[in-house]
Amino acid sequence: MATPSGPGNVGTAADALIQAGGGIYDEMEEEEVADIDLIPFGTQEEVEEAMTHARTAKTLRSYEVAVNSLLSWCTLHKDEQMVREVVKIRDNSPIEFDYPKLAKSLESMANVYFRYTLQYQIKMNLSKKSGLGHIKRVRSGLSKKFLDNRVTMSDLALKLTAQWMASRKNDDMAAKTREINPVKYSNAQRSLPWPAYKAIAHLLAKEDPFLWCLFILQWNMIARVSNAAGVKLSLMSWDNDRLKIKHPKTKMDGEGKKAFPMAIMANRYCWYICPITSLAVYMSCCNFKKDTDQLFSGGTGKSASTRYCERMRSFLKREDIQTELNEYADLLKGSHGVRKGATNHGATAGLVANVLIAVLLFLPDRKV
Repeated sequence: MATPSGPGNVGTAADALIQAGGGIYDEMEEEEVADIDLIPFGTQEEVEEAMTHARTAKTLRSYEVAVNSLLSWCTLHKDEQMVREVVKIRDNSPIEFDYPKLAKSLESMANVYFRYTLQYQIKMNLSKKSGLGHIKRVRSGLSKKFLDNRVTMSDLALKLTAQWMASRKNDDMAAKTREINPVKYSNAQRSLPWPAYKAIAHLLAKEDPFLWCLFILQWNMIARVSNAAGVKLSLMSWDNDRLKIKHPKTKMDGEGKKAFPMAIMANRYCWYICPITSLAVYMSCCNFKKDTDQLFSGGTGKSASTRYCERMRSFLKREDIQTELNEYADLLKGSHGVRKGATNHGATAGLVANVLIAVLLFLPDRKV
């Protein structure tokens, strides 16, 4: 592993970063015009395969699991008339949904989707849990099943299901704000405090440039790990003494139209939390392929964010690391705790403490 640059060598680290592949971001994209004569007609199989790219494989799996949960519940209650009206029951075969009939049933409040989601939410609330996320996945999963089976929901069904979802959200908030046994307000990971961030960064810097660099970059960009892992070399540039990085896309901005370059500053006083140093060390350890534009690479069939999460979990489970981190060992249960920690630290470290608006204005997928 390359020796990290110290505080006095930040300029050298920055030079190494540029030479390793930092590109120039152009504000205006040129319209691409292909040679029509060279465009083949293609095949229908290619079109159908490309359509599957509308959702990630992970999202599609979550939809399938959610719909199967509804189907399993219907199987338990297959003797109910409401269930029998929307499923296909065959001898010695598992029951299946009759999707045209299921879509038609949503025009009335007497349908299995409303009945299941209500009872599921009540059951979860009794355990001081929300359950709203699963309800949303069931709704999205059914919408995809209707599309796959060429079934169209009527305007009445669409309006009723939208009103039903609004009622579930209101009940969810009521359960979270009730005086007795309130539902846990958030299932999100705990915020990673500044001392824990520094301690983890120091340990990562000693042995894993990939984890170290992405960890530092996620904190400094106040980003989801999937966004930080998706940084491209062509969207990195220098502006005087600062590195500028622009997100190619975010969760709320799938095409990156609202993204803007964020200033990433060097830290001259602590080398292992310096984003410029970590980038320079990481890039000096990588063998970038010709014409590559991705800063972080994944593995075989894996994204860079998946690779990061798997390796970070393994790293934090090691006995020597847990001993070193001591009371901080259990704080980084999920990568989102880094983003929350950076947000909280940013809101308290400004000229006026606890002013969150300054952080919200910085975030690339803000809603201000």
